[in-house]
Amino acid sequence: TNAAIRNILANVPGITVSGETVTATGFQFKQTVEGIESYVGMGPGIIVKYESNVGDTYPVGSTGRVRTVVSKSTADEYFYGGLLIKVMQIDEPTPGLKSLGVNKMTYWANHRFGLVGVKYDFTDGTSIKLPVYCSTDNSK
Repeated sequence: TNAAIRNILANVPGITVSGETVTATGFQFKQTVEGIESYVGMGPGIIVKYESNVGDTYPVGSTGRVRTVVSKSTADEYFYGGLLIKVMQIDEPTPGLKSLGVNKMTYWANHRFGLVGVKYDFTDGTSIKLPVYCSTDNSK
C-alpha cells in the first residue's frame, strides 16, 4: 500500500504493479540441496551455498558487487509460515539500483525451503521485507 515502494518496484525491469498487486516475471533460479543460484533477474550468480560460513562472499556477475554471508542460525529462530527455522542471511549492496532508490538487498535462505525472505533497504531510510514461499522443498 506504500506509494513510494510501488513506484520503486514499478521501475524495476521484470516487475509490474497493478494497484496493490506486484508481479515479478523473467526471473530464473536454480534451487538445489546445495544452494540457490540466480541466472536471470536479481543479478546472476550464487545467492547462497548452504555449506558457507559467515564472511564468505559470492560475486554478482561481472558487476564487481558481492553477496556476503552475514549470519548463519544455529537455532530455529526465523518465523516462516508458522514454523521456526534456521536461516542464513546474505547481504548485497546495490549501488547500481540507487537510481531506483534501493541501497541494499538482504536474502534469507533455508536448506529445506530455499529462499524464504528478501528485504529491500531504500535510500530514504525505509525498508520492506517480503516473505518468499515455494511450492516444493528440498526434503522431497
